[in-house]
Amino acid sequence: MSGVMARTILGQDLAPLFDEPYLSTSLQQFWGRRWNLMVNSILRSTVYDPVCRISTPVLGKKLGTLPGVFLTFVVSGLMHEGVIKKSVNNRWRLNKWVSRILTLGFISGTGFWLFFPQLIRNGVDLKAISEYGIMLEFVKNKLHVGR
Repeated sequence: MSGVMARTILGQDLAPLFDEPYLSTSLQQFWGRRWNLMVNSILRSTVYDPVCRISTPVLGKKLGTLPGVFLTFVVSGLMHEGVIKKSVNNRWRLNKWVSRILTLGFISGTGFWLFFPQLIRNGVDLKAISEYGIMLEFVKNKLHVGR
């Protein structure tokens, strides 16, 4: 919606915020290439790249990126805690049970959406079903022998 407003009022196109995250095929692709592209590019250019430029000569090529990753997560966490938490607390607050149910629903839905297709693609579901069948047969045989 912000893109439509900017185009209408300013006559300018904004950079896309998301790149169809529901088409992600892995968690890395979801977070790194499709989800919240603007924040990704801002944090990369203002935190990650400068810290890596400073730390790589000191720590070497292998360990030089670790401070950049760590500080990028710290800055991201501070932004979320400072901006999002404050705006939610000042406006409205859901009942704690409603919040918990919504959170569990979001986590379950996201986990199902991101991980279950990969498990099906690799045949993990069929392997699990066959192993449960083998285990059930084993238990039935053990109970039958004990009689």
